[in-house]
Amino acid sequence: MRLPIAFATIGLPLAIATNACVGDSPSTGDAGAADGSTDEGADVAGDVASDVTADGPTQGCNPKAAFGAPSQIQGLATGASVFLSSSGLDAYFSATLDGGAGAADLYTAHRIDVQSPFGSASGLTVLNSNVDDGSPTLTADGLTIVFDSARSGNNDIYSAGRSATTLPFGAPVALAINTGAVEAQPFIRADGQVLYYRLEVTGNNEIYRATKGGVGFANPAAVAEINTTSSEISPVITPDDLTVFFASTRTDGQAKGGYDIWSATRQKNTDPFGAPTNISELNTTGNDVPTYVSGDGCTLYFDRSSPANVPFMATRGK
Repeated sequence: MRLPIAFATIGLPLAIATNACVGDSPSTGDAGAADGSTDEGADVAGDVASDVTADGPTQGCNPKAAFGAPSQIQGLATGASVFLSSSGLDAYFSATLDGGAGAADLYTAHRIDVQSPFGSASGLTVLNSNVDDGSPTLTADGLTIVFDSARSGNNDIYSAGRSATTLPFGAPVALAINTGAVEAQPFIRADGQVLYYRLEVTGNNEIYRATKGGVGFANPAAVAEINTTSSEISPVITPDDLTVFFASTRTDGQAKGGYDIWSATRQKNTDPFGAPTNISELNTTGNDVPTYVSGDGCTLYFDRSSPANVPFMATRGK
């Protein structure tokens, strides 16, 4: 299956450009070791955390505070799996729009500042195929994009790179961690050294994790402490890798039905995550699925299937 939730979008009157060149403001942080090695004990938060959200610069938040009322992301009337650049000025997302290459394609949209709505959608034409392409996720420096696609006849994960954020991405390449099963909804850690994703296992969905090694990702393993016999999908990781947001159909802990948003934390990124908590203030009886979290961990972006398939955001209190 493409995705366990239907976030198909219709062609809305967004202007579509075909030049896939975007102008992110790249992070000044370390994009990872040159040899592809992984330092799992390293604190990556200082290098890659952003203090920008869709509402403007933040002054931090209480990590235990509830999220405020969700609001629709301005300028993105259609689209799913919204992911922001580290500057907060460029959105990457999947949508079905008139003039696209396939059923769902990858797009980007820019805004002049974080208080303004996003502008016209621009297709990432080099990355798109004539079948579903979705769930874009980028490293903090904006030079690597990872996404899922059905172009092989099955959902797999692909990546593409570029030498500068003012240039289009190169041709996508399938990751070595792909199997005959469904791999989808990737989320790359901000430093590019760890990849989380959804794997369909014997008819169910679980969250897996792979680390950077050599020229690609290797050693995939289930994040067993957050997987259940229910379906867990769409992992979203803070830059320090200490908090994970995900969606699950589990029915305990104030679950409201469909896919609910959950989170789990840990003290250091070599530890297992603790018991997940239902983010009840963001959940509905429909499907609520996280797609991105701001660098400071204060603002969460998510897809909501009720009342319509539109992207939302919510920010924690002080």
